[in-house]
Order: sequence, then C-alpha cells, then structure tokens
Amino acid sequence: MRALALLSVLAAAAAAFFLLTDSSSANTLDVGPGGYATIGAAVQAAGPGDSVLIHTGTYREQVELDKQLTLRPYGDGPVTVDGQCQRDHGVYIGSGSGMVLQGFTVKNTLAASIFIEQASDVTIDGMTLQDFDCQTLGDVWRAGVASWYGGSNITITNNTIQFRTSGSPYGYADGI
Repeated sequence: MRALALLSVLAAAAAAFFLLTDSSSANTLDVGPGGYATIGAAVQAAGPGDSVLIHTGTYREQVELDKQLTLRPYGDGPVTVDGQCQRDHGVYIGSGSGMVLQGFTVKNTLAASIFIEQASDVTIDGMTLQDFDCQTLGDVWRAGVASWYGGSNITITNNTIQFRTSGSPYGYADGI
C-alpha cells in the first residue's frame, strides 16, 4: 500500500514538473496602460511564440523583430507606429522565422515601412503602410514592404499601401 501511495505521489510530482516547465506555452504581453511603455520593450521581453498586444495609441519607434512573435492591436482602438521621418523603418524583421504583424498602421519612415532581411515564415496581414520614403530619395529599398534575402513563406495579404507622393505625381517608391 505504501509503495502504491509513493508511486502516486511521484507520478503527480512528475506531471506537475512537466506542466510547470513546458516551454511551448506562449505568453501574452501588453503594450500601453498597465503594460510595457513601448512595443520594442515588449518585444525584447517576449519569448519565441509569444504575442504582443498593443493598446490604442501612437508609438514613435522602430520595432525590431528577430524571433517568432505575433504583434497585433489589443482591440481598444487604432495602433500606429510612427517613424516621424527620422527612423528607417517602422518594423525591421531581421533573421528568424514565424513573425506575424496584423492590423495596425506604420507611417512616416525614411525607407520601407516594413523591412524583411533574412527572415522566413513572415505574415503581414491587414496593415496600413503609408508615407514611407519621407526624403523621396528613390532608392530601391524604399517601399511599403521590402525584403532583401528574405526566406520562404512571406505572406502579404489584405494590406493598404499608400506611398508618399511629394516631388512627383507618382512618388519615388514602390508598394512592395
């Protein structure tokens, strides 16, 4: 009887250990009131597979991704990443895979609103990308979405891309 009780305790302890140390469970990090002050701070704190939910507001930063994350609005209003015509990109996706950007606006960037470099399995969905190429230099990396040496499975769907038109009736940059 003691052996059976001991075996039950050991089995329960083993099950609890595996549940508590399961690294596959994703976390959700909030940006805005009560959460991280910037999207970049939440991204740095997040682990692979986590989601970053962004409260309504304008975030003046360049967000840099290099791990599997989902970035999307919290659902309490519009979210804008504003490069203020001072930052190269609104979102820079470096190496890695499994990034998802969904449902917010990126505007006022010197170069591409979203720049993908050596990353794969990237999804960009339901975004509004506007007023990129602030300096209208006409370089090839100035676009709504640009990818250099991007890997496979880059999915760009349901987005609105509006390029800056100052200096020419057609603008100096491409949508993609």
